[in-house]
Amino acid sequence: MHSVLFGDADLTRQPFDLTELDWSTEIWVAYQDTDEDVARMAETLWEDNGLDVSETFAVDLLPLLGESFTFIRRRAKIVLIAGTW
Repeated sequence: MHSVLFGDADLTRQPFDLTELDWSTEIWVAYQDTDEDVARMAETLWEDNGLDVSETFAVDLLPLLGESFTFIRRRAKIVLIAGTW
């Protein structure tokens, strides 16, 4: 299965230290993915690294609304809504 954000890499085999980040647009989008494997992987990355939704998340996600891939545009809309609660 191919993910637009993660490619074909199996990220479950190695830990990722992203603690220098407070926020990641890509991981937040993947966290909301309809593919359960992608969402679970993103959730693990999100929680293991103590990430939080940025106050500027809406501005950060705006470029995704103009993305050429329909799937990414749809995900961006859902993610914008998810970040508001």
